[in-house]
Amino acid sequence: MDKFLTMNVFCRVVELQSFSRAAKVFGISAAMVSKHIANLEDNLKTRLLHRTTRQVTPTSIGMLYYERCKTILSELEEAESSISDLTGRVSGVLKISAPMDFGRLFLMPVISKFLVEHADVGIDITFDDRHLNLIDEGLDMTVRIGQLHDSSLVAKKLATSRLIVCAAPHYLSQYGEPQNIQALSNHNCLSYSYSQKKNEWVFNNGKGKSESVLVSGSLTANNGIALKRSAIAGLGVIFQPDFIVSDALIKGELVEILPGSSQELMNIYGVYPHRRFISNKVRRFLEFVEHYFEQSNSNLLIKS
Repeated sequence: MDKFLTMNVFCRVVELQSFSRAAKVFGISAAMVSKHIANLEDNLKTRLLHRTTRQVTPTSIGMLYYERCKTILSELEEAESSISDLTGRVSGVLKISAPMDFGRLFLMPVISKFLVEHADVGIDITFDDRHLNLIDEGLDMTVRIGQLHDSSLVAKKLATSRLIVCAAPHYLSQYGEPQNIQALSNHNCLSYSYSQKKNEWVFNNGKGKSESVLVSGSLTANNGIALKRSAIAGLGVIFQPDFIVSDALIKGELVEILPGSSQELMNIYGVYPHRRFISNKVRRFLEFVEHYFEQSNSNLLIKS
């Protein structure tokens, strides 16, 4: 067996405390993971893991071996990254996740250009608005929008987006246009279910002061495009990023409400696990995405 692969498998089993989760990361069976561990323990002539029906934990010797393996694998990754830097070559499969709407609308064009320029790289992308665990899912990096709370991750700012309150013209003609932030509480406000405070909309006047309002409505959804389409149909008011609603605003299908108040900004980040060394493929991709947004003439994003 490949010694470095076996060490990698062992490290993932320790981190995930599960043979089946580690198997998912490497795209192999749990039986194959077990074979790697058994081979490792046979060669070292010692038990590295305690196995129960509920979890897997390292023995005291197993923990020491895990720490040494992480050091060795990090140094190997650094060596490979250094050679890639010298040759200018990037290769391998980059596994990433991104929010559904932002990924489809804005990230896919960048990915297409990146793949054209880096023929030896493959990208495996998952679109999901939830914050997936990078380690559990075997991801190299993810794109996240808004506040970050996991201190174990490293984040690189790629761009900035603005939240916009808007509704269809025929909705506003029927129910009236809110004249201030608090008036939104009297409207049918359609909420995004993955928002940390889906029933509280926060506004920033651009001078460091914020104001919030409690809202309610007949629809909550976990997809911004679905909320936009409902708003266009006249169902109610939405508070969504510019990259989702700008096309509808340009066409007149939606009208911005309280434009002087809805200046809440959200940063867009490329996020990867906290390691001493970042892989060359992740670094190159992040640099490419950041440069793309900086050079883009699109008005749908406020550049970083």
